Amino acid sequence: MQAELNQLPAGVQRLQGYLEAFSDCAAQGQMCGVYAMLSDSHLLLPELQIAVFRLAQKEQHLLQDILAAGQQSAQLQAALPAAELAMMVSAALKGALLLNRIPPHDAYAGAVQAIVHWLSAGTPPPTPALKQETP
Repeated sequence: MQAELNQLPAGVQRLQGYLEAFSDCAAQGQMCGVYAMLSDSHLLLPELQIAVFRLAQKEQHLLQDILAAGQQSAQLQAALPAAELAMMVSAALKGALLLNRIPPHDAYAGAVQAIVHWLSAGTPPPTPALKQETP
């Protein structure tokens, strides 16, 4: 995935490429596999825990690099360091994948749109109105 992302221009396009890499998970009502394993990592053998932690760290570093390159290109604007942004973006994205499982199944799309808007405009993400679904 990193090689494909690095072919995209730094900034909004590369960030969107990263975020959209999880669209199949969202469409199928799945979570990110690495984060799904992290949620129960205390149940895993120590060797597997280390492997899962390394995968999660590698993804965080990839996202951090994407955000730092976007900040350097002035396409992504945020007052926070890329490492802190990566944590926030990752938490929002992975949380949205989980929330995407419940109706109206639009949390992922909304989170992607809010993240891109927030980082490309340099403003706080919009607070979307929650849709109420009648049972």
